[in-house]
Amino acid sequence: VLPSPLLGATVNFTVTTTGGSNVTYLFDWADTNFSVGPSPTRNHTYNTPGVYTVIVTASNTAGTTSATTTVIITSLELDKHADPAPGTIVGPTSIITYSLAITNRPNDSGLSIGPVTVVDQLPADVYIANPATDIWSVDPGVTWVGPDINNVITLTLASVDADDVRTIYMRTVVTDSVTSGQILTNTATASSNDQVNRTDTTNSLGFPNVLGNP
Repeated sequence: VLPSPLLGATVNFTVTTTGGSNVTYLFDWADTNFSVGPSPTRNHTYNTPGVYTVIVTASNTAGTTSATTTVIITSLELDKHADPAPGTIVGPTSIITYSLAITNRPNDSGLSIGPVTVVDQLPADVYIANPATDIWSVDPGVTWVGPDINNVITLTLASVDADDVRTIYMRTVVTDSVTSGQILTNTATASSNDQVNRTDTTNSLGFPNVLGNP
């Protein structure tokens, strides 16, 4: 089993053979793609999380032999929701509750990802009245700091198990200085360096219908 890279990372393969010459290598990547040629070293990128059994076949005039190896591709996924939903008319003192859901795919990998860092950039014209009560999670191993002077909240998840979902909630209040027609956009990024490579997932929500000061 190879080390588990995250989705979109390049996986490096090297085949070692003894004896013989003029060897041709056929790589079956187990995702409907194949590579063939004289080089025993190949790179491949998987676009879907999952467990893949790669088959490499080496052949020349003396015969053919095959070997297999397992590659597990994990994906750190971030989904953001808001209550009320984007598009709702909001204004000064309106309450917007954001939720961030972080998921580790696929569900059959058996691998955990962690630690995971989530950086959430709140809109400039919202604030959190009481961070002690207005930021919360019912899931274990979730901590956070902020918001800072730039309205950024940084959250840390100790680990996310396979197919597990960790959710964080943030209750915000629209400021009195918001103007009509202003777009309130919340952007979050989830990342982890626990794996061979790093993945970043960005998800934005906007409230284009703001009823505020002219």
